Amino acid sequence: MTDWTHSPATVWRVIDVSNKCKAEAEQCAEHGLYRAACVLAGAALEGAFLSTVMVSERKLKGEDLWPSTSKDVLDWSLAELREVAFRAGWIKAEFRGQRPPLDEGDLGNAIDWLKWLRSLQHPGAFVRELDEGMELGEAAWSNAYGVLDQAYDALSVVLDGLVADYEGQT
Repeated sequence: MTDWTHSPATVWRVIDVSNKCKAEAEQCAEHGLYRAACVLAGAALEGAFLSTVMVSERKLKGEDLWPSTSKDVLDWSLAELREVAFRAGWIKAEFRGQRPPLDEGDLGNAIDWLKWLRSLQHPGAFVRELDEGMELGEAAWSNAYGVLDQAYDALSVVLDGLVADYEGQT
């Protein structure tokens, strides 16, 4: 028995899906479909968190950072995955519960913003959160992509330290 719930093949599939979401987000933005691009950037972020949590499972459990849930990690929400990343110290999040402007907060705040932005895929959330006539444009996409890149960079540091151990499992 291994210390991981899922095989490396499953993790690589999650990484592949996440990378496809990022590539599709870029394609949407190239065609001016910024709302779709932002939603897919949020999906790519979720995939990055998911793969990092999956590869880190043994370490997280050893440090008592694995949530006490009976749900399979593949069923965790972006909020649950993000919370693990914050508790593990992978993402700086000094302004929890606050909403400073993107350029004044930290990566944790920016990730919270991207999570919120992704929620605008739901018509009710879109109408509730944005004033009449507001749309997600190139600026929203540019910020979303910047947040995604920063998150990828932060999580790649974690993955780089764990992938060899994970791939060596039997």
